[in-house]
Amino acid sequence: MTVAVSYAFTTGALLCLHSVRSEPSALIEQTVYLSASALAGIGRFMVLRIVVFAERTTAGETARGRASMAMAA
Repeated sequence: MTVAVSYAFTTGALLCLHSVRSEPSALIEQTVYLSASALAGIGRFMVLRIVVFAERTTAGETARGRASMAMAA
């Protein structure tokens, strides 16, 4: 899913470039593509960091955590 969004983002960036400049140089094209790719990569990292590596707590761990906090107080 994140790969498809990244692909759409980079493609959209190049389409926007071509709508603004009809004949961009190869250097400008590469700059836009690499910048969009870097931003998409950062976005993918953030999404995967939040979704995949999020700290998971179950109801038992939460209740146990509260009980130990009460005992500590």
